[in-house]
Amino acid sequence: MKKTLAILLAALLALGFAACAKTTETKSANQITIFAAAELENALTEIAQWYTDAEKNPNAKKDAVVLFDCGETDALAAKLADGAYCDVFIPAGMEALGSRDLAGPSAFSIKGTASDGSEVSYPAAQLNMSDRQDAAGAFLDYLKGDDAKAIFEKHGFTVNP
Repeated sequence: MKKTLAILLAALLALGFAACAKTTETKSANQITIFAAAELENALTEIAQWYTDAEKNPNAKKDAVVLFDCGETDALAAKLADGAYCDVFIPAGMEALGSRDLAGPSAFSIKGTASDGSEVSYPAAQLNMSDRQDAAGAFLDYLKGDDAKAIFEKHGFTVNP
């Protein structure tokens, strides 16, 4: 009985390690990961759909894959500190960018209004950790364009270059 249990446990461990190995994904050169403040999720999701949909956008990046992790800025910053991968970071407030290894200055800022009526700035910046600098830069450029600005405005935000 003990021998059978030991063999079963060893098999389960081996299966677990194999499953972990298979979940390692290979990222394409056109896949970008964006960490963004939760308030921006609906606008960014719509923008990403427009960015990749050739029926809506004749200049669409059909092969682009835009992944989002939207949440509280402190939680996203903690993920980055723990080694999570991200190409573009759009937190609530400039101070969240202060200690990040940026590929350059903040590309632009999205402005919104907090629930208390105060203005909130969401700086968008490309991170140096990005191994897809071209794809991330192209998406940031798109976020500054007229199509994306219109979608941001529809959701109550403005974009300042």
